[in-house]
Amino acid sequence: MALPDDALSTTALQSALLSPDNAERENLRADYERGGVALNDPTQGLNVRDWIVTTDGASVWVAPYPEGAPQTLMFTGSGITEVSLAFDRNMQATVAFVEQGQCKLWWYDTLTNDMVTTTYAGAMGPMVSLDDKRDIANATSDIVFAYLRAGNAYFRMQRDRYGVEYLLGPVFSSSGRIVQLGMGTNGRLQFKLKLMPSATHSDLLTDAIYVLSGEQILPMGEGAIDEAAWRSRTYQFDQQPSPGWGRVEGEYPVRVRVFGDGAMVYETPDILDGQPFRLPAHHYREWALEVRGTNRVIAVAVANDRAELL
Repeated sequence: MALPDDALSTTALQSALLSPDNAERENLRADYERGGVALNDPTQGLNVRDWIVTTDGASVWVAPYPEGAPQTLMFTGSGITEVSLAFDRNMQATVAFVEQGQCKLWWYDTLTNDMVTTTYAGAMGPMVSLDDKRDIANATSDIVFAYLRAGNAYFRMQRDRYGVEYLLGPVFSSSGRIVQLGMGTNGRLQFKLKLMPSATHSDLLTDAIYVLSGEQILPMGEGAIDEAAWRSRTYQFDQQPSPGWGRVEGEYPVRVRVFGDGAMVYETPDILDGQPFRLPAHHYREWALEVRGTNRVIAVAVANDRAELL
């Protein structure tokens, strides 16, 4: 069990998250989770392949990733703006989602032997994850359902049928949210929150900006350089093109993420120079590019042929 005593560690034990939970969510209408070989098939364990959940606002699908097919319709609704995916020990999907501003959980109820949807009033930014996917944790693992509400972070567990709310701790920002949830490389469940400053102040004499973080006033710009991300607009095509090459002009290293039909479909390793790089074959009608890193980027481009980028 990754949350002994149903509470956070008294000492923070931070670590990198295991894939695919180590990728910070950029599109709330898509989420990734490690799982078994097929839906409702746990025979090979729960650490076989990645899966993706997506929504167009009215329907929610689950599919293998990065293949994206076959898609399985989970349920339908109206005004769905966020989804998060987990699998129980039977490879049955569990989806946390936001529908018309309401936080909800779609899960398998062993008492009714059916899928049910439960609403959690006031909850925000829900995420779910099976805390320990290893075979040796078959009897102790749990789906953890986490969210923010009224200035605090909370979680619920599958073993309680999500009926018991556990306090994680206070959150000093009304605009914060949980951006990552999953097992860390240290074998502990990790919760990563992004908290926006609740107040800022510009000092005109020193040309410095200060932010209020909890009960501390801190100058901006101190410490290590944070990674920046720039994403292009979404380009729509009548057909489904599959550009085979990309190129970044600027300073290195940087990484490029490719988005197709609203979901991230590929991320490059670190790009170390201005030479064209290969892109895997993907066919989508809507395309967008995102560049991430701490260095200056002048331009990013994709093309069907390598010669077009030289």
